[in-house]
Formats: sequence, C-alpha cells, structure tokens
Amino acid sequence: MKKMLANNWFLFKICLTAAPGYVLAYAFDIFRKELGIFLGFTVFFQYALNAAEFGLPFINVAILFGVFCLYEVIHLFFDSARQKKLAPKALPVMRRRLKGLLFEKAREIDLDAYDNPQFYNDYIMAINESDNQIDKILMTMEHFVGAATRVVLAGGFFIFVDPISFIFVFASFGLQFLLETAVNKLNFKIRMQKNPIERKFQYINRVFYLPDYAKELRLNPEAADRLQREHTQINNELQTIDETYAKKLTVLGWLRRYVVGNFIFNALYMAYLVLSAAVLGRISMGNVVIFHGTARRLSYGMTDMSRTFTDIADISRYVERINIFLEKKPQIVSEKNLPVPKENAAEIELKNVSFRYSENTPYALNNVSLKIKSGEKAAIVGYNGAGKSTLVKLVMRLYDPTEGEILLNGTNIKDYNLEEYRRAVGVIFQDYKIFAATVRENILLDIADEAHADVTPALQQAGFTEKLASLPLGTEQPLTTEFAENGVNLSGGEAQKLAIARAFHKHSPLIILDEPSSALDPIAEYHFNHAVAASSMRSGLGGTASESVLSGVLAATDEADFELTRHTTADSEKTMVFISHRLSTTRIADTIFLMENGQLAEQGNHSELLTQNGKYAEMWNAQTSRYLK
Repeated sequence: MKKMLANNWFLFKICLTAAPGYVLAYAFDIFRKELGIFLGFTVFFQYALNAAEFGLPFINVAILFGVFCLYEVIHLFFDSARQKKLAPKALPVMRRRLKGLLFEKAREIDLDAYDNPQFYNDYIMAINESDNQIDKILMTMEHFVGAATRVVLAGGFFIFVDPISFIFVFASFGLQFLLETAVNKLNFKIRMQKNPIERKFQYINRVFYLPDYAKELRLNPEAADRLQREHTQINNELQTIDETYAKKLTVLGWLRRYVVGNFIFNALYMAYLVLSAAVLGRISMGNVVIFHGTARRLSYGMTDMSRTFTDIADISRYVERINIFLEKKPQIVSEKNLPVPKENAAEIELKNVSFRYSENTPYALNNVSLKIKSGEKAAIVGYNGAGKSTLVKLVMRLYDPTEGEILLNGTNIKDYNLEEYRRAVGVIFQDYKIFAATVRENILLDIADEAHADVTPALQQAGFTEKLASLPLGTEQPLTTEFAENGVNLSGGEAQKLAIARAFHKHSPLIILDEPSSALDPIAEYHFNHAVAASSMRSGLGGTASESVLSGVLAATDEADFELTRHTTADSEKTMVFISHRLSTTRIADTIFLMENGQLAEQGNHSELLTQNGKYAEMWNAQTSRYLK
C-alpha cells in the first residue's frame, strides 16, 4: 500500500507543481458540490417533509430553500469558471510536464536500450498512456474528494441518527471493494497481454497511412496483402484475449452489480426501513424517504471510494512502468567531465577496439587499431556488415567499446564531457531524418544560440544552392507537407545534401559522413568529391587508367552552378571521415581503411591500395568496370 500511494503521489505531484491553482480549485469545487448535495437533499428535504408531516411553519421552509438556491448559484459560477477558464490552460501544462520527463529520459538513455524489446514496450506504453493517466489521476482525485466528503457527511449523519443504516451500507461497500479490485487486476493483466500485440497493430496501421510506404505498397501488392493478413491475424489475437477473460469479467460484474448492489441494498435495507417506520415506529414516514436517499448517496460514496482505491492501484501499476523507464541509468557517462579542446581539427585513434551489441551476439568489431591524423581526410570502406557504421557509433559514444579505447587528441573520449563531446563532432548517418520544420531549423536542430545564424554557406557547401534558389521562402521554407500546406518534399539526393549541410554548419573539428553520396546522382557526387578534394587534399593522389576514365566521365559535367569550392576553405583543416561503399568518393581520401568481418584488412591511400591488388583493388575494379566497357 505504501508503494502504491507513493506512485500515485508521484503523478499527483506532477499535476500539483505544474498547475497548483487549478488542482486546488478543482478539489475545492468537488467539496463544495458534495456539501451542497448533502445540505439540499438531506437537511433541507428532511426539514421540508417533517414540516409537511407535522405542520411546521412554511416560512422556515421557504427561507431554507432560498439559502440552498443561492448556494447552488455560487457553486455553478465557480465550477463554470474553473472548467472554462482554468482547465484549457492547466491540462496541457500538466500533460507536457509528464511527457517532458519521458522525453528528457529518452534523450539521455543509452542507444542499446532501444535494442531491448521490453524496454521499448515500457517506453511506448509510458508515452501512449501519459495523457490518459494525467486525466485519470485528476478523475481519481475528484472521486476521492467527492467520495470522502460524501462518506463523512452521510456517514456522520447515520452514526448520530441511525447506526444500523450505516452497517447496511458498509457491508455493501466491503463486498464491492473486493469485487472491484479483482476486476481491475484482470483488466490490467489483459492490457499487458495486449500491449506488444497492439504495437504490431499500430505499426501496420502506420505502414498503410504514412507516405513513406505508399510507393512500395503499390509496387509490391504481395507485401500489402501479407500485411493485411497479419492485420487480420492480430485482430484475431486481440479478440482471443478478450474472449479468454470475458466470462470471468461477466461473472464478477454480475456479482458486483446485482447481488451486492441490488439485493443487499435495495431489498434488505428497504425492508428494514419499512419495518422501522410502520411496525416499530422508530422513524417517521418522511425519514424513510430521506434515509433511503442518503443511504444511497453514502453507498455511492463508498462505491466511489472502492473504485478510487482500485484506480489508485491501477495508476500505481502504470507509474511502476514509468519508473522502470525513468530509473534506467545511462551507462555511457563522462568519467572525468573534461572540456573538449577548442581546435580546428581532431586526431582520432582506436587502440585494440572490440565491440559486440550484447553478450549473445558475435563481435561486430574485433581488435581494431587505426589512427586518423589531425586535418586528415580518411575513408572507411568495406562490404555490408563489415563494421563501418558500428565504428562510427563508437566514435560518437553512442556505444562504448567492449574492449580497448578510443582517443581524441590523445585523451580517452570517456573522459570528456559527454554532451560537449557529441556536439564537437559533426556526423551524418546514412539513415538521417528530415524534420517537419523549416530549412533553417533542419540545419540548426538544437543549436538554440544560433537561431538567427546564416545557414546559407553550409547549404552551398553541400551543393544545395540550386534547390534553395527555387524555394519560395528560402531558408524559411517549411519541409514536408505533414503540417504545412505550402511544405516542400525533397528528393532523396536533395534531402541528403541538406543533411550534409548540418555537419558543415557545426564547424566541428571532426566531421563524419556515413555514406555521404548514397542518394546523390553521379554528377552531384562528382561535385561533392571535387569540392572536398579542392579544399582539403594535402598531397596529390596517383591514378590508374580506370580512375582516369571514371574521372573523365564525371568531369564532363557543368560545374558552373556548384559553389562548394568557394565555401570550403574554412573547413580545409578539419578532420573528415567518409564511410562509403562507393569508392569514387573515397579515392580522394588521404588514408583509406578497408574493413572486413569487423577487422581492419587494408590501409593506405588510393594508389597504394590499388598497387597492393587486394580487396580494395577488387572493389574498385568491380565498380569502375562498367565505365571501361
């Protein structure tokens, strides 16, 4: 019980601190409402019936009625003010406060948590249920304050006037409490069983309504058919769960409503009142009506109390899930909290680095040692699954190595302030995202102190100039049509250029581009390579006949509209790392590292690796052979 109350206090405290005025006004309105009901339907009507039965002065009834009406007018005024004025402002604030906690934790939690399905279930449930639970804790407060006021007033009335009536109502309350608890436990069990299944259900729904999948579904009708079959199967699974517990829920509901509610209260208690008035003469006939009505309100109060406690238990189970999520501590933390050196370029070194995603999976990287010098342009290449993207995630400290260490300018990256370190590295992953925001906001992201910074140079560096000139609102143009009617959807290549511009704008000493030209056409790819080479090549690279042919094909394009070379001078000393399959991009690098099966297989510049006639030469010849035929 102590833990259950603590969990509810956690959620209630969020509401109280977010909107204290609203919560207190809400509680007072509920108390005032119940007090008005008691005064009107117990005190006033009892006096009015007794006045009619025993011939008491009517003027007293009229005065009492006027006081009651005035009380109700005042109550309705304050209740309306709370609902119309306070609620629309307070409710969104309370909901944002809870979601803010969840989103903040989601930002700091380690990336490997998302590889755990149970964690993901807890997170999805916490987010999806957050608004409902805020509403539910307020409704529970309403039930509790209302029920407690009702029980105190009506219960106190019966204890002083007729204690036996109180015993009847209390017996009904006890049985209803037990049955209500059983129903709520069963409902929670059902919801927990449905949650992972409903996640699949929601995923299929997203596939059918998100534009990302629209083309695939139309071009691959078999996939759409399969998803529809799975949708039907999931519906059947959900229905099976409901059917499994339907009989038990029906029986418990029947016992609660008809046996406990109707028989004990309506039949037995009414018989007691008639006996007390007609046979024993203990109470007046008017009091039979008053006692039955007050007892019913007391019964409802106790029923609401029982529901309040079961609601408290239900909310506690939900908060328990939230706490599992919120109490998860990130393992990737700064060990010494050192500041990141303010330098133009960075030196990165991996020493005997090995890594695997879990104890049950094979190593994605195995004893990798390499060094990228300050200001060097390095390329990491290899086939799918070689460990290239994993290596980038380790450098970014999205994961920590299982073995070995990574150094930035001679210092273990674990020693740097984590947030400052990640900000110091400009990185674009191959699965980058374009947000439903303006071009400027997509470049700046969370750089709040640069809200009005000029992002045009970064866009020019990334080759976005021509597209930018075509946008009616320039850098203030909304992207995607999800929220803005005048939004623009970018092509794959245009979106990739925009993502690359993010890295250029950060002016980071280290820039990592994961598959930077995967969505670019050969002409745009050539422009990109030419710009990087023109601004950063520190020594000439030799070339083979196949390289000359490829360069000749690409160089036949018009470079007049590509302004990259005029804007990359400031970045010429930066350390830049390319992760790529397309060797036409990596050939401009000072040093190329070839990964194979999680290990470093070859190392050198383009000419040296071609001379070695190893795996790199094999990949290069395979990619350039189409231009030689």
